[in-house]
Amino acid sequence: MLVNAQSEETMRHKNVEAALKAGAMRALLGRQPVLPVMVRTFKAPKNARPLLGQGTFKPSPVWADPSRPALIMQFTGSQPATPQYVSVSHPSIMAYCSQQKSDFQMLSNHPVITSVRAYNGYGLLHCTMIGIYVGCTTLLLNSVDYFTNPGVWFDLVYRYKVKDAFATTPMLQHAMNFIKRAAQPRTFSLHNVRNLIVATEERVDPQVYDTIRNFFA
Repeated sequence: MLVNAQSEETMRHKNVEAALKAGAMRALLGRQPVLPVMVRTFKAPKNARPLLGQGTFKPSPVWADPSRPALIMQFTGSQPATPQYVSVSHPSIMAYCSQQKSDFQMLSNHPVITSVRAYNGYGLLHCTMIGIYVGCTTLLLNSVDYFTNPGVWFDLVYRYKVKDAFATTPMLQHAMNFIKRAAQPRTFSLHNVRNLIVATEERVDPQVYDTIRNFFA
């Protein structure tokens, strides 16, 4: 696992260790999960030769075994003390990417963008998988930066001509409130956006979507 200082600190946090030791995780995998070897990118030696497929960077056949989970997501919901774990298989991820590319007519010359809620569910798959599958750039914006000034997210969408953008309902509601409080004319345009993918954890409310559409029209 390639990590920087911040991600290594996160992976070694006691909460991660507790999650790996959880009974639900063992029941899902059938064994006690173990973290892979972590390589600090800022301490890695310079190498002009391609490393992928050589030595410790050689993919293991186990990783692509269809019978083994490719990804495990943790959902806490309303009871953080009793999280639920959901395994996602390789065929499921491939089917998801294929469906997304087909439904939204995604192109490799148009980047995708994500921010808040990019750590689980639909947002995680959109953040980590779809760009690789389509062959396009994935733009990431720190959630703290977004809540400080959501205009940065819209500027990125406009500047890089993002055609397929992922957001959540709370993200857009926060942006609308921020723009209203600023009482300044908008400096961005969404004319390049063809598909705005809005995720929600609750029942879909058409009135909320109408408000969002009218605000950014």
